Amino acid sequence: MGERIVAAASISQVILVGEDKLVRALGERGRVPVEVIPLAEWFAVREFKALGLAPTLRMDASRSGPFVTDNGNLIVDCALPEPMSDRKAARELERTLLAIVGVVDTGLFLGTAHRILVGHPDGRVDTLSRAENAAAEFVMGSP
Repeated sequence: MGERIVAAASISQVILVGEDKLVRALGERGRVPVEVIPLAEWFAVREFKALGLAPTLRMDASRSGPFVTDNGNLIVDCALPEPMSDRKAARELERTLLAIVGVVDTGLFLGTAHRILVGHPDGRVDTLSRAENAAAEFVMGSP
């Protein structure tokens, strides 16, 4: 959630990612992280399933309990039934998720970045900008 606040307050957003975060279609390799208030976990999970998503509660590093955010919330990682290359559908999914009672935020950062710096293992850095690549959209927080 902190990332979203910083993004909203910024004049220009620059995101630094490794090349492994770039995908052609949303859900191609990872799950969509959704931050949920603990009291609403059962309800949110039910709604995620009704949307055709496969939700999994993120566990902490020791696997002894759920991962808890700095704000005391839970992360539910949601697998899509199939990758989603349609940007309009991705935006609709984000709106639908955010409308569920108890959902605080998603790890979808759709169209927020002005510039993306993509680091490669060989030390090379590629720069993508909104003007050059309108499809530059990200899922943050995916394991």
